[in-house]
Amino acid sequence: MKWLQAAVLLVAAAHFVNLLPVTLNFDRFAFGDCGWPLAVDALMTDDGLKPVTDFGYFYGLLTLVVDRAAFAVFGRTPGTVVGLYGVCALGIAVGAVRIMASANLRLLPSLYLVVCAALITIPRGFPSPAHALEAALLMCALADHAAGRLGRALALVVVAVFVKPSLGYVYGLILLVLILTGWPGGASRWKRLLPALGVGVLLASGLSILYGWKPLLDTQLPFVAMEAYRDAGFGFFRGTGQGFWLPEEPTFEYYRDSIPGLWLASSVVLLVSAIRLLPRFREPTASLVLIFAVLHFTFVCLLFGNRWSWIYYPYLLFVGTAVALNTWPRLIRVPLTAALVVVAILGQAEEQYGNYDAWSGSQPSSATGGLFAPPSEAVEWNALRVLATKTKVLVLTRMGCPHILAPELDGPRWWCLIRRTMSDDEKRRALEQIAAAEVVISPDWHDNDLWNWSEFKPQREHFELERETPFFKQYRRRP
Repeated sequence: MKWLQAAVLLVAAAHFVNLLPVTLNFDRFAFGDCGWPLAVDALMTDDGLKPVTDFGYFYGLLTLVVDRAAFAVFGRTPGTVVGLYGVCALGIAVGAVRIMASANLRLLPSLYLVVCAALITIPRGFPSPAHALEAALLMCALADHAAGRLGRALALVVVAVFVKPSLGYVYGLILLVLILTGWPGGASRWKRLLPALGVGVLLASGLSILYGWKPLLDTQLPFVAMEAYRDAGFGFFRGTGQGFWLPEEPTFEYYRDSIPGLWLASSVVLLVSAIRLLPRFREPTASLVLIFAVLHFTFVCLLFGNRWSWIYYPYLLFVGTAVALNTWPRLIRVPLTAALVVVAILGQAEEQYGNYDAWSGSQPSSATGGLFAPPSEAVEWNALRVLATKTKVLVLTRMGCPHILAPELDGPRWWCLIRRTMSDDEKRRALEQIAAAEVVISPDWHDNDLWNWSEFKPQREHFELERETPFFKQYRRRP
């Protein structure tokens, strides 16, 4: 059913365009994850600092190389970052289409995948190029796996763990076991390992030359990331992620009209299907469903962060569920899939309308560096930029690149400031920036509580609250 495969690509493309006011949102770049690629690239190329050595960083070093190459060709701009998102979203969509073909999806499971195509490819905008690249690489690896090309799949996974050392380790271990045990086919097991081995040696050598062996090892091992997770109180069952599936006031409408209902229903279907197919694990399709289930529930149990973390690996859940639905007898498959399609439509309707509505509720302006923001916010930031031409203004945020979007302002000289992992050098730089500022801006963005940290209390005591807007608090140094 090639028309349904084409529909997946069409829906993904339409969603990407509809999402532009969100992916090119000022706040996401100025204070959020989307801005750190620009800030970190400036730290490395303009200031000569190195990741891990001079500032904290625990994603893969290969991401920084890709960012640098993209910025060198297209410029260090938010548009380049979103362009990377577009390429990666296309890779994810193509991977999903290839799996549709390899698994011979029937009409209704294919329709379920079409309806979920927006969530698979770029659900609410990628947090960063690291997340986007990992998603594209893992999805393409799964597509190769579905086609029986385990060696190529493992090579792609090796690249993925140098981009973002996370779930790729789990998938890589599964592929390694399958290849070494000679499944499927039993022949050429060592030849299947050679591409991954060559890629791994090449990347490890190149990255160690660029950044050093210690930063490479520190970023490839999860210990610092685990510290950061503990600091943020992340977790699906008991941490901040619990708010995703169990809000303070749960209602039927919450689960019907938002993503959690679809996400939970699909997770149940994937889990039950995997248990049912366990005795048939040697069959290609059953094996694929089991792998999707293992990866999805590893994410849920070990890697889930806050209530927005579902956007990291939705392609595993929804593509895996589509393949799982295809394995059920018609008597069960038809009503079950039809029900999920209805849930998927209801669960996304409000969110997709909100994305569409963002075109009229926000607009790009020179005050926000050409990014989308409500007109009232643009007015406030324009006033700050004017103020910064007369006095020293620091935007104090845990992450982001306000100083790149507005060069008059001073901004973060770090990747992401995390209390538990903050180095002495990062603390010193932050204190020096505060000491040099006449005005400090504390944006109201998610968990940006940096101004209230006890580490900055000696400097904070020299400031007083001057004014408060819906977007930030402004502190001025006392005379």
